[in-house]
Amino acid sequence: MWTNELLKNNAKACLKNYYWYAVLYCFLTYLVTGTISGAVMSVLSGITSVIGTILSAVFGISSTALGVAGEEAGSDAMMVGAGIGMVLGMIVLYAIIYILTLAVSIVISTFVNMPFNIVGLNRYFMVSRTRKGEINDILFPVKSNQYKNIAKVSFFYNLYIILWTLLFVIPGIIKSYEYFLVPYILAENPSISKDRAFEISKKTMEGEKMNTFILQLSFIGWSLLLCLATMMTFGLGALGAYCLVPYMNATFVELYTCLREKALTNGYATPEELIGY
Repeated sequence: MWTNELLKNNAKACLKNYYWYAVLYCFLTYLVTGTISGAVMSVLSGITSVIGTILSAVFGISSTALGVAGEEAGSDAMMVGAGIGMVLGMIVLYAIIYILTLAVSIVISTFVNMPFNIVGLNRYFMVSRTRKGEINDILFPVKSNQYKNIAKVSFFYNLYIILWTLLFVIPGIIKSYEYFLVPYILAENPSISKDRAFEISKKTMEGEKMNTFILQLSFIGWSLLLCLATMMTFGLGALGAYCLVPYMNATFVELYTCLREKALTNGYATPEELIGY
């Protein structure tokens, strides 16, 4: 049986000899993926701006036409007609922006953030339990020649959680904990099938969701301290997040190490599926 104290102590022991390397690698990873994500979102912003201009012109004409038609009936009707055109234009514009933003966010998460920020860093902290991790370990999704499968599983991972959250918020939160181990399973075995990754995670997380939530909650003090430091240093304190990330990641890798033993012991997964790291 694992405890928060046990996991954190194990994480500290693993980080002891390579902590600042871990900070540097996390910073570089987020810098590169953040730059890519920012560039894509900038393109999206330009596209939505063009769409907004086109819709403004289209619904501006519509509202004018409604206004002219309403003018024959009176000034009040003219104002109502113009208002209808503006409202319709705003609804369509925001709907398009929302759908595009959601779609692009899924794409970025599928092909950039999850493969490297999550799976790649998970792999780095996994191997660092027994040896000094290298930057190449973060590139594991590509070097394993299983990037396509990782992206595929990542897509469904994001899609399922988003759909459950759109349906009802609470089920979305529950499902996020059911699928909590999927990125770790991919970091251990990048060739595992989508169905097996989700099935192993779902079975293994039975009875572990609340404890995992409490473990996440145990870092809230550090998070609040970082927020306070950020406000007091005009944003510079945010850099401290890169000092916290290795500690958190290493702790959750320790959690996965305990839970994978549960999966193997209870027959939820085979040694051929959880091949070790």
